[in-house]
Amino acid sequence: MESRKSRPVPVGQVVDWTFRIGSESPQRWDWSDGAPDVRQLAPIRTPRSTEKSRHIPVQAHCFVTQTMLRLESGLE
Repeated sequence: MESRKSRPVPVGQVVDWTFRIGSESPQRWDWSDGAPDVRQLAPIRTPRSTEKSRHIPVQAHCFVTQTMLRLESGLE
């Protein structure tokens, strides 16, 4: 199995990031305004699994936000 390496974005190319802030709908983030407040971020989708799933959704405590985060996989 060939491992995939993350590649840096070429200089001058724009990368879009989408976040959900609070109860608002997902929106493209403008990084010229700085980073979003991680305490206000909300999930985009709800993690689910079936009996054939290889990864199981988990909840993990986040020391940065002091909240429980729902992750799509216990491996994250």
